[in-house]
Amino acid sequence: GLACSVYNVMGDFFKGTSADQDPRFQNKQKLLLSKMKFPESFSKRVDMKEVNLDIIKPWITEKVTEMLGFEDEVVVLFTFNELEKDRFPDPRLMQINLTGFLEANTKVFMEELWDLLLAAQESLSKIPPALMQKKEEELRLKKAEQERIDEEVRRKQREVVRTMEEVRRKREEELSQAQDKEGEEMTHRHRERDSDRHRDRRDRDRYRGHRDRDRDRDRDRDRDRDRDRDRDRDRDRDRDRDRDR
Repeated sequence: GLACSVYNVMGDFFKGTSADQDPRFQNKQKLLLSKMKFPESFSKRVDMKEVNLDIIKPWITEKVTEMLGFEDEVVVLFTFNELEKDRFPDPRLMQINLTGFLEANTKVFMEELWDLLLAAQESLSKIPPALMQKKEEELRLKKAEQERIDEEVRRKQREVVRTMEEVRRKREEELSQAQDKEGEEMTHRHRERDSDRHRDRRDRDRYRGHRDRDRDRDRDRDRDRDRDRDRDRDRDRDRDRDRDR
């Protein structure tokens, strides 16, 4: 069938013989081209000099991976080569060459790819509007993500500042409480010192009062004793005088 013919063509292709050198390849290729139906857009030529292929390559990679269900660098590079080897690639031959890889998905893939290439060469930027919009959307999303990241960074910075402010305020409160406590303790010590001073002064005054009273009492006692002694002496003198008479 057609698939077997394609695989045979691909087999011959990968053996290293070019289509120009192998008449069998050319004959099989012409046979396939005559049997297959292609989209109307394939009748329009694409000048690859008018296409920014680097922008389209990521789409090719993504699409091939999606259709195969896994990443296949060989198929991707083969597709790139098909577009780069000639200035005006033939989409029909590309579809035939890719059928051995993408199988039933080849037609859809080539039709979408060719539409992108046609749109690219008609654009002043050499970029398909659809991919341009996608690129703009990616840039918008990237910018939005960057803004989100920046806002998250600013939020965390605000949190750090707020946390540092809370730590500073807490330290100030603790310092203030410590100072208040120290002030209260100092006041208490001053009060105790004043109380001790008052008690010592009171005790000194009491002792001085007792001492003064004792001294006055001793002085009065000494004065009474002296008076009694003087009186006794005067009495003895008077008695002696009376006896002498």
